[in-house]
Amino acid sequence: MIVTTSIHAQQSAEAEKIRDISPDGKFAMRILYDGETNKQLIEGDNSEPNKLFSETNKAIELVTLPAKNKVLPLFAASKAINSLK
Repeated sequence: MIVTTSIHAQQSAEAEKIRDISPDGKFAMRILYDGETNKQLIEGDNSEPNKLFSETNKAIELVTLPAKNKVLPLFAASKAINSLK
């Protein structure tokens, strides 16, 4: 099951996908990504509409369900970029 929603709090292009739900339904992975850039890449690549391009990822977190409270940050794009320097 994949759930996609837009987040309008800080940036209109930021979006999230909730996926990889645990067997007990209490946890899942939340992927925060640039929705507008991902949409452009899908159109340019003629990809399936639900595809998520990894270069648009901003963060990946383990969250609780249904509240979506962050339990553990797994990836942050700014930290990944800084670690390459």
